[in-house]
Amino acid sequence: MCLTSASLRGNLKCREFHFLHSRYVNADNSAALVDIGLEVDPFGVEGKRWLRRARDVLATHAGNRTLAERGFEFELHTDDMVDVVEATYAAFPFTISATSTVVLLLFIGAFRSLVVAVTALVTIAFTLVFVFGSAVAVYQTGVLDAVGIAALSQSGGLVWMVPVMTFTIVVGLAVDYDVFLLTRVLEYRKLGHSDREAVVLAQAKTGHVITTAGTIMAVSLGGLIFSSLPGMNQWSFVLAVSVVVDTVFVRSMLVPAVMGVLNSWNWWPLELPAVSIREARLDFEE
Repeated sequence: MCLTSASLRGNLKCREFHFLHSRYVNADNSAALVDIGLEVDPFGVEGKRWLRRARDVLATHAGNRTLAERGFEFELHTDDMVDVVEATYAAFPFTISATSTVVLLLFIGAFRSLVVAVTALVTIAFTLVFVFGSAVAVYQTGVLDAVGIAALSQSGGLVWMVPVMTFTIVVGLAVDYDVFLLTRVLEYRKLGHSDREAVVLAQAKTGHVITTAGTIMAVSLGGLIFSSLPGMNQWSFVLAVSVVVDTVFVRSMLVPAVMGVLNSWNWWPLELPAVSIREARLDFEE
């Protein structure tokens, strides 16, 4: 028996019993907490399916008079994180829509051009698709397992909070670099340069600055990429890769290429002065 103080002092099993009793049974012994360990990921598809079935079963038994008369009452207290994840991702589409709307209005207000605003959204979406696609390929598919680096190996998928935490940060970084480039393009266009020359001059003036700033940001954000915590190294991977992709490829290649194709349509419906510098003077002097 583990009820006397002497047995409690002298018996390790009794001490363990009392510890577990105090943790899982309430003071008047009228209720007990039972931990159930699953063989599947509780946040995965199978885990959520098990949770729904368990809730249905317990809801059925809770209304059973025979069990209630015998003193059995069931209530399922799951890890609240499952409900938090579902609630967060239920609201995530609204976050995406609100962020996109704000970005669109920001570019329209800054450049008075609907085309520039839509183009910015498309190029930012390209960065997001590429980065999150790369993260899924690395951490869910395991395309870099052969490299032998634990932080870049398959880990069953992305931690649920990583897309939510990094989405607005990636968008903010992309907007920052885009505004920096487009502001200079518009300045040269207003000076009388043609659309093509304005893009070339702006790229020549800002390209190295954007790439250098992106390199610095990638190094600082990538500091946690070799963390032993999956959430931290995935967060670092997404942000570091997004900066590299956005500054080296999107702002330096994709955006100038798109603007070169659209030409004068870039600034619709903004009215700009006629081209007064018809000579290709790419001297890159201030």
